[in-house]
Amino acid sequence: MSLSRDARVEMLVKNSATVALIVFPYEKGLSDPTYARFEPKILKAAQTARQDATIVIGLSLWGAAYEESFLQRNPDALDILLGSGPGRGFSGRQNAPGQTIWVRPYTKGATVAMIDILILPGAEGGHWALGMDVMAASHSLYDSIPSSLTVLELMQN
Repeated sequence: MSLSRDARVEMLVKNSATVALIVFPYEKGLSDPTYARFEPKILKAAQTARQDATIVIGLSLWGAAYEESFLQRNPDALDILLGSGPGRGFSGRQNAPGQTIWVRPYTKGATVAMIDILILPGAEGGHWALGMDVMAASHSLYDSIPSSLTVLELMQN
């Protein structure tokens, strides 16, 4: 995926679910107020994608501090935010049911985040709550786990 100053949207269809992936704009060396100028583009992309998508997932390189600021200002703009960049890692965090579930990798790597969606957002009887409708966990990778050629190919493309 290429990085740009515009929010990019990729739509994926799996079984009966349409997933919108929103790649956050990125510029090296920016600060929080500068990232804030990208928010209207992200929010517009999310709103447009939500018309056709079952679930909206954001992908960010901004780092924990800037992602947290974004989520404080826009707590339910996305269903899931997969963060990366500088800052602490965690398996999953959500301020309140119905709001964005935020996942970040651990800084040393060697872990894989796994998100199990049991009930899709907006589904009848669902709350879009971490620990109820959605489970998030990090699994440590050890030398005893064999490499996957498929994953290696994905990372090289």
